[in-house]
Amino acid sequence: MKRLAWSGLVLSVLTLIACAGDPVPDDDPTSTAAQPLAGEDGTGTIAIANTVVNAYASLAADAASGDATITVDDATLLTTAALGPVGRGDLLMVIQMQGATISSANNAAYGTVSSLGGAGNYELVFATGVAGNQITLAAPLRNAYRIAGHTQVVRVPQYQRLEVTAAGSITAPAWNGSRGGVVAVYVHDDAQLDGPIDVTGRGFRGGATDNAASTNNATAYRTAADTDGAAKGEGIAGFATDYDGLGGRYGRGAPANGGGGGNAHNGGGGGGANGDDGNVWTG
Repeated sequence: MKRLAWSGLVLSVLTLIACAGDPVPDDDPTSTAAQPLAGEDGTGTIAIANTVVNAYASLAADAASGDATITVDDATLLTTAALGPVGRGDLLMVIQMQGATISSANNAAYGTVSSLGGAGNYELVFATGVAGNQITLAAPLRNAYRIAGHTQVVRVPQYQRLEVTAAGSITAPAWNGSRGGVVAVYVHDDAQLDGPIDVTGRGFRGGATDNAASTNNATAYRTAADTDGAAKGEGIAGFATDYDGLGGRYGRGAPANGGGGGNAHNGGGGGGANGDDGNVWTG
């Protein structure tokens, strides 16, 4: 039976770095629950820039608090060259990226959050087995997770020690609306970071560039007309198609933590939530 002795976790979610650790170890010698062996993935040495150490799959069915299984869209996506296929004793992060409810009023109240709807919930779980795309967990989930909230499951390496050299860096694939944008690493002993953990620009997406002409004195907070404001940026309340269902993806109103569209009156000008989409402003 594998035992657990945690001392730390390095976690980068979008652009946030946090630390957590010390869950209670399984000291019952009769227990059959799989627990990870501290440092079972050995020493991680990252000497190449933009190295991805995680793997990602999307939740394929809603999971309730207390569930001891989760279903992903494709468990083979959690395989990595360094760690192999996901299986018993592996560490996973379940994280709901979106799902918040906001006001759709076409005034200054637009984008006010009325319910988080689970957005931002995450927890670390241990796999006891994998059958197809269903993963059995060592302990029940503490939180509920929804597929409508674009929940993803992230494979987390369990290093004895981690070194990121000055030439190396850890990153994540860019968030694509289903997976990515998250770095999570468990380190039992020391983490020596001479290079960065950097997910700059890999998180929620900016509003898409739209080259339609803009009307004068546009004041809409949300609108379906691209002539009345630029596109809004992504956030915990969703992205463009979600905003369409709330009156439109354009306009100056900021949806929760997403950016409001530019070009409107007091909207901040072009760019902003647009993120320029690769187009360079020349004046």
